[in-house]
Amino acid sequence: MTKPLPMHRTSRRKLIFQIGAFMCGLGILAWFIYTANRPSNRENLDRLIHAPPATLLTLLGLSLATLSLNGTIFFVTIFPVRRVPFWDVQAANGCACVLNYIPFRAGTICRFMIHNRRNGVPLLTIGAWLGAVSATVAATLTPLIAAAVWRKQIDGPFVVAVLIGLFISYSVVLTAARTFAHARGLARLHRLTDPVGINLLNRALRSNAFHNLHHGFAMLAHPGSLAVAMSLRLIDLLVQATRFMVTAKLVGVELNFESALLISATYFLFSLSPAGALGTREGGATGIAKWLAVPGFTTESFVVIALAVTASEMIVNMTCGSIALLFIRPDRLLDSAFSGERPGEPFTTESTEITEITEKAVE
Repeated sequence: MTKPLPMHRTSRRKLIFQIGAFMCGLGILAWFIYTANRPSNRENLDRLIHAPPATLLTLLGLSLATLSLNGTIFFVTIFPVRRVPFWDVQAANGCACVLNYIPFRAGTICRFMIHNRRNGVPLLTIGAWLGAVSATVAATLTPLIAAAVWRKQIDGPFVVAVLIGLFISYSVVLTAARTFAHARGLARLHRLTDPVGINLLNRALRSNAFHNLHHGFAMLAHPGSLAVAMSLRLIDLLVQATRFMVTAKLVGVELNFESALLISATYFLFSLSPAGALGTREGGATGIAKWLAVPGFTTESFVVIALAVTASEMIVNMTCGSIALLFIRPDRLLDSAFSGERPGEPFTTESTEITEITEKAVE
């Protein structure tokens, strides 16, 4: 009787961890709801409930803006490699954002399924696409957060530090990507790996599967696309910060822009958790607000702020996600999956090559 492969045990551990983390997140969310409904918090809730309709619409509009900005970032990132229809990317983003509330990377799986089945994008190219988007997130948020932690206020040195940091991160990503992008970059990569003499590695780097994965360098090597993606990410973070400021004002807390920037960045980063966004990001945002010693901050008041931001986002995401489902027609995706029809053949080719290389490694 053969023993299970270590990767199977690792998968089970990850599954158990994600379920446990998701339950903890739900527990945090339940505590937030309980705290928000305490009698001592009634005044904050009343302010929110009786807020002017125009302010509530502004809050919903900001949530819609961040949803559309994220979809546009995905569209811009893959544009140098493949022309995926704009509204297909927005629809996939809308569905993925809804599924990100639950664990097991359901939102990521949704993107893979939609763009492979509907748009014929190879699986590993989609993986490279997600990696390129993550690179733009890191390149944009790192200098911004570093400057905010350093200054804790928006002043001359803060602006200079952000501009210099963004220029450096942009240059580093662009230079690294251009080094290994396209045919010349691939040849350069082969010159580095061929002398090592590992046949399996050399074969993998010359496979169609790696060719699809290699597209990630081309996405980041386009100076215009990278600049636009990073600019949109910066605008998105500013929109999210404004959303927290508007919500805080509704409950009587004056949240300055510097604090809102760090809180929104924390909220966004925790929303990327593979265990699901619910609970963890609200807890993370509250923790950073406490650390920043926001004037007028109390846990009870910020609980209402975090829940209001989440509620506005969920209303927008659920609405747009439902419209996206009608646009995408998941029944057609499933029909093509069962019938074996695909918009393109790279799915079969790369799967076969990955299997062959893996079997060779096991041998």
